[in-house]
Amino acid sequence: MNIVRKIIGIAYKDITFIKSQWMWLAQSAVISIGWMLMLSSWGGINALKNMVAVYIAVSGWGLGLNLIAQFVGWDKISKEWERMIASPISLGEYFLGVTLAMEPYNLLAIVISTTVAFFIGINIMKTLVAFLVVNTLSTVLGAALSLSIILRIKKPTNISAITNPLQSLTTFLPPVYYLPSVLPPIARDISIGIPTVALVDLAHYIIGIDYYFNPLVSTTSILIWLIAVGILTAKVLKWGLE
Repeated sequence: MNIVRKIIGIAYKDITFIKSQWMWLAQSAVISIGWMLMLSSWGGINALKNMVAVYIAVSGWGLGLNLIAQFVGWDKISKEWERMIASPISLGEYFLGVTLAMEPYNLLAIVISTTVAFFIGINIMKTLVAFLVVNTLSTVLGAALSLSIILRIKKPTNISAITNPLQSLTTFLPPVYYLPSVLPPIARDISIGIPTVALVDLAHYIIGIDYYFNPLVSTTSILIWLIAVGILTAKVLKWGLE
């Protein structure tokens, strides 16, 4: 019970930003709905099916790589990190608290994705399973990748100047919002090595729509990335007074 109180305490500390910056949530909702409408007008129901899979993966990716990493980075630079270390809070409790504080964005993603899935005939249970699996993997992998870079920064800086371009590079250039089939054969095969591509294709498979790569290949790519960035992050993620 004491552990739960600590996690909720960390979450409450960080979730207060929504009270003063609630327009972030509104902006996310408008952008998501706008993408759905725009792509459906171009590609019809198939484009919407792809967007459900994309949103499942990308919402978790953005949550981890951008929001969670930014909050941890700000804590590190503002010396809040040292205060947390000196408290009875463990590293796991700290990260669970920060993640819980960001969950309103995931709830928004779940509502939009399941609503669209319902109207276009995608199984709701499969959509929720995809959220449980792919969205969780996306969040963990995105946060680890971003933190492996941010935690190496010694001088105070604008964290979003790092996380925002990193998110754009990993979601808009690779075949995430568009299908790998439009790329030349060699580029298609290489693209599965990009984590966001593998995550989206795995989401395609789980929700039961056309997927491009063998699910085993997608899963292997994700696991390799998890191990690699996990090792890199562990080297700089120190929880103790130096």
